[in-house]
Amino acid sequence: MRPALALFLIAAATASAAEPWRLHTIDNSQRGADGVKLADIDDDGRLDVATAWEEGGAIRVYRNRGTGAWPQTEVGRARSPEDAVFADLDGDRVWDLVSACEGDERALFVHWAPRWRAEAIPASRGVMQWMFTVLLQVDGRHGVDLVAGGKGPGAASGWMEAPARPRDLGAWRWHPLR
Repeated sequence: MRPALALFLIAAATASAAEPWRLHTIDNSQRGADGVKLADIDDDGRLDVATAWEEGGAIRVYRNRGTGAWPQTEVGRARSPEDAVFADLDGDRVWDLVSACEGDERALFVHWAPRWRAEAIPASRGVMQWMFTVLLQVDGRHGVDLVAGGKGPGAASGWMEAPARPRDLGAWRWHPLR
């Protein structure tokens, strides 16, 4: 495994520029850790990690226990997952995960916690090769929306509008901006 393709955590031992940062490997079992995002999903004061392993196809959550151990949960598998972000889309105070896929998959998936059932957002299917997703309340209605973008033919940046019932993935609407 090439080190550039593993998921790493680099921590500063001190603020001194004379002392180098230490590298901590969290997981090197897959290839292509892309779209790494951080959030404290269990309210323990430590940032947890979401990532999509592009070449390996795994979408995983890593819990930071503060002990050097990072228990992982594989929340789904997809072809060419490029990005993953924690999101409480349905407002139940449980962090779900959204993954973005490029290649032939070309869809945004919601991985509903805690059972981690993955479902594609129909309005995202085949639109483009999805490269990133971030959370943003765009329209002031119905909860958090998704800002997303992609690459290749038909690529755009825009937002996915959350409906009144966020678990009704067929009601999400794509609004390209550029």
